[in-house]
Parts: sequence; C-alpha cells; structure tokens
Amino acid sequence: LVNEFSYQLACILNYMKEGKTLTSLEALKKFKTTRLSAYIHDIKKRGAKIKAVTITLKSKKRVSQYSIATKGKK
Repeated sequence: LVNEFSYQLACILNYMKEGKTLTSLEALKKFKTTRLSAYIHDIKKRGAKIKAVTITLKSKKRVSQYSIATKGKK
C-alpha cells in the first residue's frame, strides 16, 4: 500500500509539474484514485506550492482544481 501511494504520488506530482491542472474527477480517470486531497496534502508537506482554484463545471457543480504554483503566483 505504501509503495502504491508513493508511485501514485510521483505520477500526480510529475503530471502537475508539466504545468497541467487536476481535479478529483480527472485524478480518478487518469490515476485511478479517489484520494487526490491526500496526495495534494503530501505534496504540500514535501515543500511544493500548490495552487487551488474553484471552478464550475458544465453541470454547475463546483470543484477544486489543483496545479503547481508558478513563481510570483499563489
């Protein structure tokens, strides 16, 4: 379980380092995880700056969208 967490953490972090954003639904589809918030928390603990914005989907549902914060932005 720890190795799977570490592997998924690395995949998510690398994906976000490419400048891509990620929502919980996207994480489920791309990485087969329903625990994006746990990975985001761990990434923050490792020192990465994460930007979270609330977006509204076509269905009018509001979700958090995460990305690596670029220099000069929070």
